[in-house]
Amino acid sequence: MDSIQADIEAAYRRESRRVLATLLRLLNGNFDVAEEALQEAFVEAVKYWPEQGVPGNPRT
Repeated sequence: MDSIQADIEAAYRRESRRVLATLLRLLNGNFDVAEEALQEAFVEAVKYWPEQGVPGNPRT
């Protein structure tokens, strides 16, 4: 596994629960929509982070 893939996986493990919790609050507890939004956000991140690097604070 290359370094950027390891960094992306680590960011997902580290941040996904917090992001999901925030989305749940913003979406009035709609788990399905929150989970879908989380997954879509990380799909987009995986497109850009290999070129730009994982940001210092991926939640922002």
